[in-house]
Parts: sequence; C-alpha cells; structure tokens
Amino acid sequence: MRRRNSWHSSFSGSSEGMRGLKTQGRVQLLELGVSPEADSLIFNLRPTRWARDPRAAWLSRKEFRQAISHAVDREVFANTVFLGAAVPINGPVTPGNARWFWPSVPRYEFSKDKALALLSGIGLSNRDQDPWLEDDKGVEARFTLLTFRGNTVLERSAAVVGDALRQVGIAVDIVPLEPNVVRQHVVEGDFENAEAVERNGPSGVVRQSRDEARVDIARRDPEGADVFGNTSP
Repeated sequence: MRRRNSWHSSFSGSSEGMRGLKTQGRVQLLELGVSPEADSLIFNLRPTRWARDPRAAWLSRKEFRQAISHAVDREVFANTVFLGAAVPINGPVTPGNARWFWPSVPRYEFSKDKALALLSGIGLSNRDQDPWLEDDKGVEARFTLLTFRGNTVLERSAAVVGDALRQVGIAVDIVPLEPNVVRQHVVEGDFENAEAVERNGPSGVVRQSRDEARVDIARRDPEGADVFGNTSP
C-alpha cells in the first residue's frame, strides 16, 4: 500500500482492518491481484492414524472428499470469509500463478444432491432422527478440524465449512489451537483434518505429504497481505 506521503510499506492484517484504514483516509490501498497461495483442508490419510478407528471405512475414501467439495459453495465461502476479496479455486494452483495455473482442472460444482449421492455410495445415510449421517454400524459422519486460534479469517472459514457440511449431515468439531500447536499436530500426523495455506516459503502450516489429501476452496490475498501476517511477493 502507499501512504499519503508516498512512502511504500507493507501492512499485515485482516481485510476489515485495511478497509477501515482506507475509509479513514489514512492510506491508499493498491490492488495486487490474486495470490498464488491456496486455502485448503488437509485430510490425514496415514494408515496408522485410522488403524483402530471405525470411521476408517469411509473417512479415507476419495468419494468422501469429493462429497465435501460438492457440499461447499465456493462463491459463498469467498464472499463470507474474505468479504468478496477472493476467487474460488478447484485445485492447489491459483490464477495468481500464471505459469502453472490450469483452468480446465476438474471442478466439483456446488450441489448438495451430488454430495449426498456420493455419501450414500460409501454407506452413509441418516438412519435415525438426528441431523447426522451414519454408517451401517451406527458410527456418525463426524471429524475434527484444527484451525488457528485468533486468526479471524481461518476461524471464519472453519465455521463456513462446518455449516456447509452440516447441511449434508456431516458433523465438524472445530478445534482452535495456537498456530505452532496446529503445525506440530500436522507434522506428527496427530490430526484428522486441518486448515492450511499452501505457501512458497516456510511460513504456512506444512508441506503436504503423500499420506495427506486436500480439498482446495478459495484464495486471494486481500489488498496484498496474507492471513499469516507475511506480505506476498
């Protein structure tokens, strides 16, 4: 951004905070375009994590992740979480990376019916009077999602995803933790699901391993500052 005296600076903060400064006439914000960083849900697929968990039969299935992709309205996510300052994505590379972005990546359009059909195909249906789907052994479709405590954007995104999945019978238990604690859980494989931002440097959550899978949702650096407080290139 550029201040009135033409001094160039970077600002770390939320889009609400930056817009507030703009409204007060204290700064001029420059549009820097779409960030190359993507917001994602990381699924822990390490076999040792699920060896004795009755949810393993369906939680690690590709169809379960596809159902989640269909259940989340990416336009609503972008508008609610980033106040419109984001673009929906369907893969790990955003339009901000012109060299590697592929616009023809397979898309999972928002469709509760398709999500429910996929969930039914792996044995999940509503077998009682509560809001949640269950498998044939009565195990609820439920998982825990780790997010960064105190990070307004990530906490809000977790709430939006949780609400979307609730509409198709999947319960999400959101657990806000200190950022370093989330990173440690992910690195050690001691988690079910976690929010992450794919970064070019070491400041994101972690690099994805072969025993993890992801669902990409949306990303745009609002006015050039990312949610971890580091300015983007």
